[in-house]
Amino acid sequence: MHMNRLLTILFLAAFFLSSCSLPGAGIGAPTQVNVDAIYTAAAETLQAQLTQSAGSQPPSEQAPAQAPTETPAPAEASPTETPTPAFTDTPAFTPTPLVPMVIVNTNANCRKGPSSLYNPPVIVLRNGDKAEIHGRNPDRSWWYILIPGKSDQYCWVWGNNVDVQGDTGNVQVVTPPPVPITPTFTPTPDVRFDASFDNVHECDSDPYAIFELDNEGDLDFESMRLVIHDTTDDDKIYDKSSNAPFMGAGSECPPGGDVFPAGKTFFVGGNIADGGSGHDGEATITLCTKEDRDGICVEEDVKFDIP
Repeated sequence: MHMNRLLTILFLAAFFLSSCSLPGAGIGAPTQVNVDAIYTAAAETLQAQLTQSAGSQPPSEQAPAQAPTETPAPAEASPTETPTPAFTDTPAFTPTPLVPMVIVNTNANCRKGPSSLYNPPVIVLRNGDKAEIHGRNPDRSWWYILIPGKSDQYCWVWGNNVDVQGDTGNVQVVTPPPVPITPTFTPTPDVRFDASFDNVHECDSDPYAIFELDNEGDLDFESMRLVIHDTTDDDKIYDKSSNAPFMGAGSECPPGGDVFPAGKTFFVGGNIADGGSGHDGEATITLCTKEDRDGICVEEDVKFDIP
């Protein structure tokens, strides 16, 4: 309703102005109208109307007065204490080696293969030595390492004698050389006899020198060679080999039996007819543990006088 009144006043003011300026509105010169005064009067009239209307409105239609509100000051935050962190020593960084290593924890033999049967050792590693791992045996009890200070020499060290550093997951099994053949120790048998001159007697009308033999060893004898020299003339007067030369008594004549047992006493003899009477003689007796002078053979010299 207030708007309608305003529009009506403005319309009347405009109409009034336009009628004053129309040609022929009056006799003589046109009347000058103060436009600003008209607008001011219209505005004052409108204001008065609005004030009267506002005073006549019931209280319920008047806009409620807004009580001023106070914005509370923000509460000051209580200061908090930040505990000072306790500093701990940073452990020294130890890089993991790309190539796994062993550190020798006691003086240890390093061998050609993963066993104590590989003798002699290649080198003796000292406590504290470090070496690169380049292989292992299947159960990881031995490590194939590069010999410290050598560019292309390797050996095997027992795992209990070293500490391992680094990742050994990719370490490959290395095939070692064959285990060296250890010769089987065979004790040398005791093969020996003692020989002495016994007598000279005739056999088939020829003089024979007879020699007593004592088997003092552990093996039987099965063959013999008897060589007799006239040492005065430096002449060989008898040389014969036999597989059955052994006689049971000094009074017998060759041939004899084929076995001379250990611990027994037997006799052998040879023809000295070609020797000089009263000359010096020497017999070389060779006894062997196998026939045909095979097996183990031992030898004794016996000096005697040719009658």
